[in-house]
Amino acid sequence: MIYERWQALGGMNSVLGAPTSPEAEAAGAARYVTFAKGAMYWSPETGAQPVTGAIYDAWLR
Repeated sequence: MIYERWQALGGMNSVLGAPTSPEAEAAGAARYVTFAKGAMYWSPETGAQPVTGAIYDAWLR
């Protein structure tokens, strides 16, 4: 689901850039993948959503 959304956003040319990790589990039933310029999170409630910029930077801290 995450990689399909990434491809729909432009894949390597998207705002996220290239993947830097495999898909992993997050809290609850969520999943995520990190990319060169952000991350993509998936949950049953929201589907796959890109996270970039200041929000992603804050998550890294």
